[in-house]
Amino acid sequence: MTTIAFRDGIMASDSRIVEYGIGITHGPKIFRKKVGRKEVLIGGAGYSPSIMMFLDWYGTNDKEGQHRIATLCIGDKDFEVMIWDGRRIMTCDEFCRLDEVPEKYYALGSGASNAITAMDCGKSAQQAVQMAIKRDMNSGGRVVTARLDK
Repeated sequence: MTTIAFRDGIMASDSRIVEYGIGITHGPKIFRKKVGRKEVLIGGAGYSPSIMMFLDWYGTNDKEGQHRIATLCIGDKDFEVMIWDGRRIMTCDEFCRLDEVPEKYYALGSGASNAITAMDCGKSAQQAVQMAIKRDMNSGGRVVTARLDK
């Protein structure tokens, strides 16, 4: 899967992507998207095609698109995304329900518990992902960070 962490305006992720039948590759897991006049950061963990479909849909008023995402993702095609809009952290999963995160930092993916523990100890999002990579066999590669422009 992956590790994505957020703290103090910075979203960080590992870069390992496991392509079943192909092997291990590396690629982006944090994406920038314009929603209205604002830009948001979206970090995705799980089934890549579902994450890409979510990215296409997020920020639109396409109710049919929401239904297509839910239909595609229910079952073994699960995913979870973290969204930072400059004001709040939200999560969404294959059931397309947006939830606001009440904490000031958060992590998701297979290395989330390691990353949360690191941030509980005062580490940055980047350091938290580095720690998770050491302990989670599904996270790896280099750490990538992103911040919203002011």
